[in-house]
Amino acid sequence: MDVLQVKRYFPAGEEPDLKKNMNDVCKFGNCMSELKRIMSEEEWGGMRASVFGFLFRLFDNGFSISKVMLHHILARQIVTTKKYEMWCMFGRQPLRFSLLEFRELTGMLCHKDPENIVMEGEDQGRFGQLAKKNVTLKDLLDMLSMEGWTADDRRRLHYLVIVCGILVPQEKRRPVEKTYMKLVSNLAEFEATNWGRKSFVHLLESIHLLDMTQLTKTNYTVHGFILGLRLWAMETISTLGDMFSKFEGSIPPLGGKWGLYCKRIDNDMVTEIEKSCGILHYIIPLSTECSEFEDEVEDATVTKMLELLSNNQSLLIGRSTSDDAPTEGRCRSAEETEGNTVMAVSQEEPQTVSSEGDEDFVVQPRPRKKQKNVVIVEDNSVGVP
Repeated sequence: MDVLQVKRYFPAGEEPDLKKNMNDVCKFGNCMSELKRIMSEEEWGGMRASVFGFLFRLFDNGFSISKVMLHHILARQIVTTKKYEMWCMFGRQPLRFSLLEFRELTGMLCHKDPENIVMEGEDQGRFGQLAKKNVTLKDLLDMLSMEGWTADDRRRLHYLVIVCGILVPQEKRRPVEKTYMKLVSNLAEFEATNWGRKSFVHLLESIHLLDMTQLTKTNYTVHGFILGLRLWAMETISTLGDMFSKFEGSIPPLGGKWGLYCKRIDNDMVTEIEKSCGILHYIIPLSTECSEFEDEVEDATVTKMLELLSNNQSLLIGRSTSDDAPTEGRCRSAEETEGNTVMAVSQEEPQTVSSEGDEDFVVQPRPRKKQKNVVIVEDNSVGVP
């Protein structure tokens, strides 16, 4: 039986509760409410059919963000050297958040950057004059209430609000990047830009800046499209989706089906959800390697987990024995892998396995591959340690 050592930010069962608040720079609710107030029905319908349409459908469905749940996902991270993946444990099962899952959830363009981006020539119109100034997100929203804009210019302002307020969010009073102002002058080029990739990278960079110390603070801030992480959690953790959101149909992309956030999640609820968590819906099989980034960093722990999964083996997650997770930024040493024990178990017959310091765990065979939901391991003894 293969044994793999995995280090977590916090020992299992000792993850800190959200003490007060998680501040998020992504102002999905605020920006969408302002756009809804300002835009005509025709404009709103046009944006629902645009490359950013899933955001407008989510807003119409009443979707919102649970910061408590997101905090507990972040606190359950596995320490890896990966730049463009986040791995965590939930219900003693490994979860991956990568560009592959993000693309399926949002339907946004996530291709690599083209070598040459075509910029429009200098626009002499009203928007062209605006592009020469330092304009903030607040200014953009104020300008949309003014008369005299052409239909194309109003669409440019809508796009900038979405990008700067939601997808690659920035503070309201920070000037919009000049490259965005120039790029949006060519609407076709702007719409063809890989905003999904840019949004995902911005979010992952923010998540990787959160260390063990920050996650225990009364307040901390996430600078990124945090809504994408919640969509991933709702889709992956079936119990969470069933209990706290309403299914609104199957219109693509995958994340666009989620609707009204029905109940408020508190810290105790997260513990109960994790105890009852038996089935996870892997949007993309974990054995599918994400090779979208040339500067990705290899990680021995992740490579071994993928190898075990690709060999059709279950993963049994033992209790954490390590308290030396990163306290200042992410741990970048591939050698630091002590902590939770991951054991590979063959799929032929249910087995009882024991790890030092733990009670026995009964491991059931994984369902056949034709089923979408995959049971990685079922713990019938202790639940969450």
